[in-house]
Amino acid sequence: MIDKKPLLVNTHDACNMLGCQRTKLFQYLREGVLERRKLGRITVIPYESLKRFAEEIAA
Repeated sequence: MIDKKPLLVNTHDACNMLGCQRTKLFQYLREGVLERRKLGRITVIPYESLKRFAEEIAA
C-alpha cells in the first residue's frame, strides 16, 4: 500500500498543520526544534519532523 503523506511540506502548509503563525514556525526552525531544507529559495520541512514535533507537544 502506498502512503500518500508528503515527504516535504512548505512553510505555508506547515503553519496550517501546526496551527501557528509564520513567525512562530521560523522561531522553531531557528531554535532547531524543526528540521529545514532549502530547495533553491524555498524553505521546506520534512513531514516526519512535523509529525515528531506534534507528537511531542501533544504528550
